[in-house]
Amino acid sequence: MKKLTPLAILTLITCLALSACSDKPETVVAKPAPPPLPTYDGPDFLRTTIGSVTVVGGYRPTLVSGFGLVVDLDNTGSSTIPPSIRAYMTNEMTKRGLGQGEFDHIAPDALLNSPRTAVVAVQGVIPPGSPRGTPFDLNIVALPQDADTTSLEGGRLYTTDLSIGGIDSSMPATLPIAKANGQLFTNPFSQSASYDENQRAAVIPGGGSVTQDRPLVLQLRIPSYQRAHQIAERINGRFPQLAGDRFPLAVAKNDQFIQLNVLQRFQADPTRMLELVSHLYVNPTDAFNQQTADYLITVLQQPQNKKHADRIALALEAMGRSIIPKLQRNYTHTDPITRITCLEAGARLGDNRAAEHLFQIAQDNQPGAAERATVLLGVLFQSRPNDYHLGTMLRTLVDNDDTLVRLAAFDGLDRAADAAVTNRPFGDKLTLSLVRCDKPMVYVTRSQNPRIVIFQEMLPLNQPLLYVPDSLPLMVRFNAGEELAAVYHKSDDLSQGSSGSRSQQIAPTVANLIYLLAHDPDHRNPTPGFNLSYSQIVRALHDLQTAGHFSAPLILQPTPDMQQ
Repeated sequence: MKKLTPLAILTLITCLALSACSDKPETVVAKPAPPPLPTYDGPDFLRTTIGSVTVVGGYRPTLVSGFGLVVDLDNTGSSTIPPSIRAYMTNEMTKRGLGQGEFDHIAPDALLNSPRTAVVAVQGVIPPGSPRGTPFDLNIVALPQDADTTSLEGGRLYTTDLSIGGIDSSMPATLPIAKANGQLFTNPFSQSASYDENQRAAVIPGGGSVTQDRPLVLQLRIPSYQRAHQIAERINGRFPQLAGDRFPLAVAKNDQFIQLNVLQRFQADPTRMLELVSHLYVNPTDAFNQQTADYLITVLQQPQNKKHADRIALALEAMGRSIIPKLQRNYTHTDPITRITCLEAGARLGDNRAAEHLFQIAQDNQPGAAERATVLLGVLFQSRPNDYHLGTMLRTLVDNDDTLVRLAAFDGLDRAADAAVTNRPFGDKLTLSLVRCDKPMVYVTRSQNPRIVIFQEMLPLNQPLLYVPDSLPLMVRFNAGEELAAVYHKSDDLSQGSSGSRSQQIAPTVANLIYLLAHDPDHRNPTPGFNLSYSQIVRALHDLQTAGHFSAPLILQPTPDMQQ
């Protein structure tokens, strides 16, 4: 037998391999590379901050929506519902038990066809990083195909599931991530036909509730295990876990992602936590902070960098209290933007020496700057609620000529639980806040927790007064020479009397009237009350003020950002 040469053996092996491959061909498909993260394009002086080497995931607010049913209307609803939406609503109502069991007397179709109901579009914006249970505002509007629904006033929204793209038929169905319900608030201040001002639109302050945690993550622009752990340690070193925090703020998960957990002290404003984290420099040394603080303050004085003042204030605050002496040297800077930026960082770091300078700016009544300075005084007062000097400043500013300054001063006093503000909650319906001051004003909110704020706690009703509204089961009478005002309420509850009406006399102040209209008597507090809705109470205030029955401006909170 002829001996095979090494070359022949190699040739044979190659042929066998090729033969085997030809019997079972394999196609190797390379996995597509993930799209690259966007490169940092911010200012050079923030290039080594955490925000320059990572991208925040889950940072954007989330728009959620769904179709819901409004009930308890005064025959101002309709049965005009597109077939696809009617089928959806019927299915949802059946799933919730209507038409069966103990609710077998309530047929979904009969409810949808009632003039006391209307199908509406419900929308809300979930703030970034919101944990389960976080409340958010809702915007309610009658369907555009339903021209027969004339008003949503007095209505109440049944529990509605909200999801991403819930009212957009062009988007694939997604699982609900929030729920919505509550009493509608229609705007009594205008009868115009603009989107949010007519009676076919309403809001429910704080009527949404998150049902799934909204996670926040930092994604590294260049993956690295070492870098991920370094960034997490830097974040936790600056914002440590305290008693009451279940987890540290930052947890490195792998070479790409760092999970962020909202600390208890940032629960009310997770966006601010994210902003501080993003503007925190990776370098942890104090020497670096001292040098960089000087650099940022110098950079800020250059005209092209004025637009970055807010970001520089965040970066300075993120450095911590060790740079306060450098900030203090600029509290009287001749450049107003440099001055207020350093004052903001100092106030948020708890430097009480910023107070006098902020008070001076607030009293100067420069548009924007005065309100900002008052807000910062409030921030300082929250950290020092027993500081008599700070309290006196805010109590002075609550009588300022600028409405925004007054509101900012009230907010600061309220958050610090100062004695100048008295709060009376009426369940989830509203909170009545009375502010001890000289200049009268009434402020009505339509976002988050409904609230009526009366500046000048004993604001009187004016004589003579006769208020008999068409839209409310109410009458108020305060004749000249009388010491008490009489309030009459026509109730659907006939147990109140043969006519279903009841009356009460009150000391003639706006606060007493609101208390009577809002209070719902029970065994714990049997004080008389008419249990009107928030929207009804605000409508009565609007009518009374318009007719001159109390002498104070009535201010409605601007349209919430969610509606815009």
